[in-house]
Amino acid sequence: MISNSIINMKESLNDYQFSALHFVSGKTDLTVGLVKNHVWIGGSETTKDGKKFMSNIPVEEVWTMPNRYYVNGYVTTTKPIILAGTTIRNVKLFFKNGKVIRMEPKQQVLLDTLQTDEGARMLGEVALVSANSSIAKMGITFQTTLLDENAACHIALGQAYIDNLLDGYLKKEEELTELGMNKSAIHEDIMIGDSSMSVYGILEKGEILIMENGDWTI
Repeated sequence: MISNSIINMKESLNDYQFSALHFVSGKTDLTVGLVKNHVWIGGSETTKDGKKFMSNIPVEEVWTMPNRYYVNGYVTTTKPIILAGTTIRNVKLFFKNGKVIRMEPKQQVLLDTLQTDEGARMLGEVALVSANSSIAKMGITFQTTLLDENAACHIALGQAYIDNLLDGYLKKEEELTELGMNKSAIHEDIMIGDSSMSVYGILEKGEILIMENGDWTI
């Protein structure tokens, strides 16, 4: 399922080219820097040889590439994280200069995941999803990432997607690292959004309210 509103939102976000996103709620205050010339993706995607495909059904999210070096603040999960058969709920992660530096309460299985490699403590994806998406309205936590990620704004620890960077395939590894693309053996989505969250897009001359009470305002 592809919503025209998702396609329109993707185009609007790409036009803005925000330098960062600011997520705010009663339990989250997180600023996520975005790489220069980032690309928002939502709806169908296109292969390098020009073929369109759906990476997930349904698609209720628009997502892009964070700058791995510029993530600061704290965030609280709003849906369970399932790791190695363990269900983790209501964990707060603290970021400084891109890295997870602390969590409350301590979750050993998540700590082990963060130690996978250097990039496991840093972000590779940031995604915006309406709290009124069709999946969210069902009121079900599926405990399956491909569904739950379409019900809430989320971030992902670990590997970034090259498609989220303009002409990313043409750049060398050192260029990608300098731009802020994260590399890791993992990619773990963490849902952080709900109906109390606001999201601001940061521009050189101020900020724009993108989402209020979990829903789009642009």
